[in-house]
Amino acid sequence: MPSNARSVEMDYPHSNIISNVTGSTIPGRAVHAPWLEREYGVPAFTDGLNSYFADRSPAIDVAGHEAAHQLQNSGKTNSMGLHPEIQADAVGRASVHNTSALSVIGKSGAPTRNTVRLYTPFTTTDQTDTGDWQLGQNARVSRDGNLLTPAKRSHIAYAQKEIIENANRILEARQSGVRLWPLDETISGMAPDSSGRKKLNRVGYRILTSDTWPNPTLYDDCGRSSHEVAGPSGTDSNSRAVYIDNAGNEQETSPSWGTDAMRGEILMNLGLGSTPAEAWTAYQSLPNRDDFDRRHGLNAYAQPGVGEGYAADRAGGYNYHFGTVVLVSGGDRITFENYTRDSSGNFSIQTDRWFFAMYGPPSEPAQTFHGVWGDADTTTMVHRTSPDPSAHTENTADLSTPELIRRQESTTDKPEKMAINAELRNRSIRVYVKVHSTEDTFGEDEVYVRIYNRKLSFLDEESGVVGLNDGSDHTFILSIDDLVSEFASLANGISVQVYDEDSPDSDDLIVWVAFQPPFSITSNQGSYDGATYEVHISFPR
Repeated sequence: MPSNARSVEMDYPHSNIISNVTGSTIPGRAVHAPWLEREYGVPAFTDGLNSYFADRSPAIDVAGHEAAHQLQNSGKTNSMGLHPEIQADAVGRASVHNTSALSVIGKSGAPTRNTVRLYTPFTTTDQTDTGDWQLGQNARVSRDGNLLTPAKRSHIAYAQKEIIENANRILEARQSGVRLWPLDETISGMAPDSSGRKKLNRVGYRILTSDTWPNPTLYDDCGRSSHEVAGPSGTDSNSRAVYIDNAGNEQETSPSWGTDAMRGEILMNLGLGSTPAEAWTAYQSLPNRDDFDRRHGLNAYAQPGVGEGYAADRAGGYNYHFGTVVLVSGGDRITFENYTRDSSGNFSIQTDRWFFAMYGPPSEPAQTFHGVWGDADTTTMVHRTSPDPSAHTENTADLSTPELIRRQESTTDKPEKMAINAELRNRSIRVYVKVHSTEDTFGEDEVYVRIYNRKLSFLDEESGVVGLNDGSDHTFILSIDDLVSEFASLANGISVQVYDEDSPDSDDLIVWVAFQPPFSITSNQGSYDGATYEVHISFPR
């Protein structure tokens, strides 16, 4: 739990109205926790008879919702046949209107287990009773209603469309081996935090190293699969663990494949010992390990961003487990992970047994990655294989292609360059070709276009062939994906060549144009080999 030094007890907000609505005094206390929204992404939560609020004056529905959890936890109400979150939502709504909630408060139904609640289990019975989140199997719904997965590991996940699109931009910038997009299939329901009804799109996915559609495969070793999702794809790059130092600043370890090396470096850097073994022994002897973990972002407090992962190092049994995050909303995260079922030690095996999994925030320890995969001998850390580009990915999507190229050349910030290059890989060039007179004496010319990066000519792309006769035209759209490189910007321009295919003889070059900054519409000044072509070049965006 959070440090009491950062929390202040206060009068329970809206207590008179809530007591009137429920017919009961609020049994516990309220705590002002200004760090709550920042650290956990939620406005409030209840642990036993303590309700924590990010704001001293929370919305009345939020206060009523948390008071209901106190009534549940104290035994003043049973379930009344309702899911605990649905019961709490009903009390919150009644508090807003100052109307009686006695129809959902009482001793009918089963007692409610005392627990902190964030992502919400939503059973098939709940789905039938409420008409919400009609998945047809037990589900997990994020606190804000923006994410959903089945309770059982599977290839199924849902999220808000914007969350999927923004996450994919980050994955592209990290050169992840996974791509995500929103499908048309949707699911909807009331958010557990009473923030309203949410409609989520099913998550479409592609694994770049797999061509086994519709069941693509992923490396089944958890470390290699996590590195593949984190990117760059196909490199199995070493990770750097991420932690908060004693001054409160984010730091990274040296790159390593071994979780034990990451853990040892972190604990030594935090002053617990001069060797990994000495530091681990000192850590185990700490009187308040939870407070240490919270201050340094370890174990239940490890909170990766999109394209970053969890890395759990364990002293016994399995020696590590990894999982990379692909979707985040509030304090809840969805990973794209796998783990080996093969004892041969072959890290190149790929299987279709990968899965989406939802994990909760630090305030729900049992729901965290550490709570699911760890124990007292486990250290769970955030790991990354590249800098975090997320601060730039949304902005770059709105820039014109010429502006992206200008910034690609000028920036020295690696995360920004990652985001720019990812966006450029989604852009294209438009080449309009009109044939006034063909090169071939008889019949049409077989026309195609080749483009290449003028700084590195082997970074090129070629169109398909189109038959064009005198007076006919065609607009070729070519992706500039293969022209983008972190080692060679496009600021020197793009060479555009228009050919007449003459197989089996050598193809005839008809037009050669340098498309250069400021990348205004550029036209050819003439044609080669006796033909007359009119060519205009531009960026669609």
